[in-house]
Amino acid sequence: MSNTHDTSRDLDSLLSSEAYFEDPYPIYDRLRTEAPVFWSEKWAAWVVTRHEDIAGIAKDTKSFSNAGRITLFLNQLPPSEQAQLSYLKAHYEDAGLVHSDPPDHARLRRLVSKAFTPRMIENMRGEVVRIVDSLLDRVQLRGEMDLIRDFAFPLPAIIIAGMLGVPDEEREQFKDWSDKIQQFLGTGRANLERALEAQESWRAMNAYFEKLVAERRREPQDDIVSGLISARDEKDALTEKEMIGTCGAMLIAGHETTTNLISNSILILMGNPQTRRELSEKPELYPTATEEFLRFESPFQSAPRTCRADTKIGGQLIREGNLVHLMLGAANRDPEKFENPSQLNIHRQDLKHVAFGHGIHLCLGAALARLEGPIAIEAALRRLPELRLAKGKRPLWKRSMVQRGMITMPVVWDGQESRL
Repeated sequence: MSNTHDTSRDLDSLLSSEAYFEDPYPIYDRLRTEAPVFWSEKWAAWVVTRHEDIAGIAKDTKSFSNAGRITLFLNQLPPSEQAQLSYLKAHYEDAGLVHSDPPDHARLRRLVSKAFTPRMIENMRGEVVRIVDSLLDRVQLRGEMDLIRDFAFPLPAIIIAGMLGVPDEEREQFKDWSDKIQQFLGTGRANLERALEAQESWRAMNAYFEKLVAERRREPQDDIVSGLISARDEKDALTEKEMIGTCGAMLIAGHETTTNLISNSILILMGNPQTRRELSEKPELYPTATEEFLRFESPFQSAPRTCRADTKIGGQLIREGNLVHLMLGAANRDPEKFENPSQLNIHRQDLKHVAFGHGIHLCLGAALARLEGPIAIEAALRRLPELRLAKGKRPLWKRSMVQRGMITMPVVWDGQESRL
């Protein structure tokens, strides 16, 4: 009995360790082997790591809910601290598509999809190429840059901001709001300071989009906000709160995922010179290779759910009201699903990863990330010869249990050494 207790305590300590942020995959391997459905005292939640279990939970919307999960997360705080977060709780309880369940989810997704269409995304291809080239033009002669600050962040931020009708000069403000919200969500266990920062960020962002929606009602334009206003069917339309919440969620998800995808993929290729050479010779492989990058180093690692009814998963009884973290990054390295999962292989067949989620909550912006990612990765490695990490520098990974991405990534090329 003491051995089991010691093992659980050891695994729990690893989930908040520096080793987890630097490289979570050995920890996921242990969890899948020793405790695939694991109760974490540190996160006050269940941690699920097997692909089969995660796929099953993601599809079981009757037993596992997207609604109420942030309220449950905030309920970890003492009542006196929760009382300071009424706006934050109210925001997530009425935040629209991302935090909804059937039947409301089907209604919201149907309406939002009218404004965020595959044709609109594909029509962005030329603009993506133009922005990628413009960003690389700015740095090419320098011989060095912070890949996050100068390339991987600006590209998707400019694209999604433009699609929403947000001016380019507002980009840094939205990044600040987004960073604070993601830091709050990535703490594992609720933290008052982070929650207060997220609350003020959502308050400011929602006020911004409330004003923008009002402007688009008066003067519609060719952007997503105008599309959300006009999105309706024979019996329904989005409410004001649903539109504002959707705008904020799109802005954050629309750049966070792709920033991580681009930078993670370039880092992967730096460590796999043979694959890098193959892609330089056959750039037409980039779209399928990007699916392997998404599996190998998933931009988002965790998708939380709220248990609606007592349910057994992997022999463990998950009680109604428990918080459950579906560890997408662990599922994508599960040897029961993928052969040699720790080995990069851009020629994998039938690659059904869960990097964009699974089931009805499959990420609405996945197609946009799949458009931007291959274009950006291919162009950076083609135009910046010998692109590599700066001498003596290491990427700084985000301290988040939700995101797998870097804060900074100093790189050099053409024999230059970094002054960053």
